[in-house]
Amino acid sequence: MKIKGFDNGAFMEHLAESFNGFDNPFLRQLVENVLDYAHSFEHISKDQFVYYLCDMIPEVEFGEVAAFMEDACLTADGQRMKQEWLLQNLR
Repeated sequence: MKIKGFDNGAFMEHLAESFNGFDNPFLRQLVENVLDYAHSFEHISKDQFVYYLCDMIPEVEFGEVAAFMEDACLTADGQRMKQEWLLQNLR
């Protein structure tokens, strides 16, 4: 499901595939709460939402989070980092 230009569902699936233990309901709910907060309070300017999630969720990179964000919500630099991550990780 996309909310404000971010595909929450695909991002959660990505985390589940990338990190062990993501089937833990506590961890999933915690990440969902961080996403809800970010949508409400950290989606003010371009890239801000992605930077916030990178600060709050250990082990994720800007490009990795940006991969689930619409380009219209990213700066030119953010779009570049997104494309670099996609090229490196979707082989």
